[in-house]
Amino acid sequence: MNITSTKQERFEQYSHQVYRDAVDVNDDSHFAVIPPGVDFSTFDTNRRSQNEEEIYQLIQERLARDIAELRRDLPVILASSRLEAKKNLLGLVQAFAISQTLQERANLVLLTGGLDDPLRQRASDDMSEEVLAPIREVIESNDLWSKISAFSLLTLFCYLRGRKIGED
Repeated sequence: MNITSTKQERFEQYSHQVYRDAVDVNDDSHFAVIPPGVDFSTFDTNRRSQNEEEIYQLIQERLARDIAELRRDLPVILASSRLEAKKNLLGLVQAFAISQTLQERANLVLLTGGLDDPLRQRASDDMSEEVLAPIREVIESNDLWSKISAFSLLTLFCYLRGRKIGED
């Protein structure tokens, strides 16, 4: 399947001779047009979540726990993913560690699944711990403790549903 952002891209770009034997631009079964942009019915500045204030407070608590007070007004570099090696969170933390400019201008925030404090809490499963252990080493060896935060998406989802962690 070829994904394009416009019909023009489909027919003009993929009509180029380099694609001649690879794809037929007239075959609808091999193309999908997905326009770029945002669905404003979902992402509206006036739309509010039922638990928005609680979620905001939770995020502020986690950031206060991890980020130095003098740095809390800095923008964040935000990564949200599962704790899997292929997501390369380690590479992101290493890039942040070697860039003095990034460290001066922003904090790094990792939203993960599972652990509420993954930078300090040992993971119960080996796969997550294999991802987290080297990240902790980079944080420690580069003194990033006041510049990086990580917490669980599970906590946020539970708040969205109006429940505390552990409730069914």
